[in-house]
Parts: sequence; structure tokens; C-alpha cells
Amino acid sequence: IKSTEFLLVHPEEAAVRAVEGVPTHQPLAKLLPRLVERRKKKKQCDLSSPFHLRMHVDDNLVETVKSVFGSDEHSDQERIHIWDEYWQQETCRIESTTDQSHPE
Repeated sequence: IKSTEFLLVHPEEAAVRAVEGVPTHQPLAKLLPRLVERRKKKKQCDLSSPFHLRMHVDDNLVETVKSVFGSDEHSDQERIHIWDEYWQQETCRIESTTDQSHPE
């Protein structure tokens, strides 16, 4: 949300960050003008149901998915617990990374 607000308030910086192939590229900066235009045309902008979601797939995610869906050794309750624990750890990791890369 902070990134979106920043880019909306600073369109010049958003234009710089929208350029692909440079270190400052930020996909959101390229997407935002299309969302704003769509909102103007339809008087709304529903961001609750994305058509796709970019995910970082690492060994931890693969092992968790295997654990949850790949075998019958865990009960449904255990699977839910495994996934919830993974998700909580990843959320904390992402938030700590985001906080460090976007200081206010």
C-alpha cells in the first residue's frame, strides 16, 4: 500500500520506475497507470481478485507443499498447521525484508 501511495503521489518517479530492464524497475509502477485508467473508465478498481500472482518458489515452499499435499502421513489438521506455520514464517520474513528495503 505504501508503494502504491508513493507512486500515485510521485508520477515522475513512477515513470522512471516503470521502465523495464533497468535496476530501478518496479512492476507496480508499470501496472499502476493501467489500473488508474481502468478506474476512470469503470469508476471502480477491484484489486481483490488478481488474474495471476507472482510467487517466489524456493526449496522451503516446495518442501512445505510436498509435506502438505504430497503424502498421506499427516492428518488434515496437521496439514493445516504445517501450512499455517510456513505462511506465518514467510509473512514475517517478507515484512522484515520490505521494512528494510523501503525506509520512510
